[in-house]
Amino acid sequence: GGDCPVESVSWWDALAFVNELSKRDGFEPCYELVGCNGESAGEGLECEEARGKGLACEGYRLPSEAEWEYAARAGTPTAIYTGDLTIRGANDGPELDPIAWYGGNSAASYEDATDCSDWPEKQYESRRCGPQAVGKKQANAWGLHEMLGNAWEWVGDCWHRHYFSAPLDGSAWILNCEGSGRVVRGGSWYGSARHLRPA
Repeated sequence: GGDCPVESVSWWDALAFVNELSKRDGFEPCYELVGCNGESAGEGLECEEARGKGLACEGYRLPSEAEWEYAARAGTPTAIYTGDLTIRGANDGPELDPIAWYGGNSAASYEDATDCSDWPEKQYESRRCGPQAVGKKQANAWGLHEMLGNAWEWVGDCWHRHYFSAPLDGSAWILNCEGSGRVVRGGSWYGSARHLRPA
């Protein structure tokens, strides 16, 4: 339904989508997509390269990995924005329950839900699990809901093995990409408790 998170969208589709939003609202697109097999977002869009215009771009763009973490933390230095995180089992982090949908609390009764009956150490027993309606968990201090859990979130960065040479200004690190890897943050409805941290 309309209150569900967007999922199963490629990184290329996300870039094309924010470019279209920029055009719609009269802004310059923030990404130049090079060598694409199509013109716009849709099933199977892939490109050879994305050239980002950086933090100065006034159009819409994906947040950088650093911006995403800053927003998810909402000024807090702790494991999660409500404080420390206790891990009692693979899918059992009790402090996550009020703020995130994850492998320990994502029970679902709709038809396409995933069989999760064999997931270990769940906070709540369930037979079927899946994505949940957005905005149902406690927001962080900046009013952002579900920055942790429910659906992974694309950021503008390419995946790198380490953070040496990462941009110091917080912009997306899209130079010298290693293969086709891209960065997702936040964890998901099927993620284990230890993977739902802003860091």
